[in-house]
Amino acid sequence: MRQRWLVVWSAQAEQREQAVLHKRVEKERQAAENAWRRRCRRAFASQEEAEATVEAQAKHYRCHRVEVHYRPVLHDEERGRPPAGAMPCRVGVCLEGALVAKAEAIAAARKRLGTFILATNELDERALPTEEMLWAYKGQGWDRSEVSAFSKTPGSLPIACF
Repeated sequence: MRQRWLVVWSAQAEQREQAVLHKRVEKERQAAENAWRRRCRRAFASQEEAEATVEAQAKHYRCHRVEVHYRPVLHDEERGRPPAGAMPCRVGVCLEGALVAKAEAIAAARKRLGTFILATNELDERALPTEEMLWAYKGQGWDRSEVSAFSKTPGSLPIACF
C-alpha cells in the first residue's frame, strides 16, 4: 500500500521525550552498575570465560559499555591460610574496570527526539495539502482557529513530506 508521510518535529514532544530518555539512561546505568559489581566479585576459571560473560552482559545495554581489565588471581587447593612455601594450584581471572556511557548512542537517541510521522493514504497533495494533514492531526477535538494559530508557532514544524 502506497502512503504519503509527513515528518513532524514538536518542541513539546522533544521536552517530554528528553525527560523519558534521561530516566531510561539512568535506569540502564543503575542496572548495568549492579550487574557489573556482581561480575567483579566472582573469580572466573579462565580469561575466555570472563570475556564471554562480559560480552553477554554488554549485549543488554544500548547506552553503556564496560572498560574491562582482567586480573589473574592465584588460588590454593584448600581453604584457609596456606602452609609456608606452598604453591598455588590454579590461576583464575577477576574482572576490574568501569562502566562508561556511550556518548554517541545517547546523542543518536537525542537526535530523534520530538519527531514523529503522520501517514495518509491520500497521495494527491492537492486533495490533502501538507498543512491540512497537520491540522487534521492536531485538530482532533480542537477548534480549527486554535489549531491554525498553534500550527503557525515555531514549536511544531513539518520537517519533510515524502
